[in-house]
Amino acid sequence: MKELDTVIITLAGLKEDIYQYSFNIDGGFFEKYDFSEISECNIKIDIQLVLSSNMMVFEVEITGDVNVPCDSCGSSFDMAIKGNEKLIVKISEFDNFDDEVWMITSFGGEIDLTHFVYECVMTFIPAKRVHLEGECNKEALENLEKFKVIKESNDPRWDQLKEIV
Repeated sequence: MKELDTVIITLAGLKEDIYQYSFNIDGGFFEKYDFSEISECNIKIDIQLVLSSNMMVFEVEITGDVNVPCDSCGSSFDMAIKGNEKLIVKISEFDNFDDEVWMITSFGGEIDLTHFVYECVMTFIPAKRVHLEGECNKEALENLEKFKVIKESNDPRWDQLKEIV
């Protein structure tokens, strides 16, 4: 299975049934997105498509590792991600793309899930990204500790307010 920078499902010739797809993506997948912190990754995407005459249901499972900077020490490390997401695509008179339901005018020859997969991966990455206990860069932590600012409140205006309470 080759590494891809797009996730496109070909619909031409498919009958009403259940289909399975697998994709692998690497850091190149994220290059087209500005401000993406991910430059290296190894992610597997498994997609189950349930196709009917007026609707498609995509069950997307994403597992893998992304290389992100640690919030504590700043060193990059591989963080495991895993998650599932569901997307429903229905036929409608007009196009409308919501988070969980896409309304499109026809099922054409293919459907591009690239941006949907990008959003899934980004939401599966935790907001707080830190190494496991004891794996942070000790030198970086020591340097941060040297420059830590200890702020003491000696402002007399605040002291007067504290006396009121």
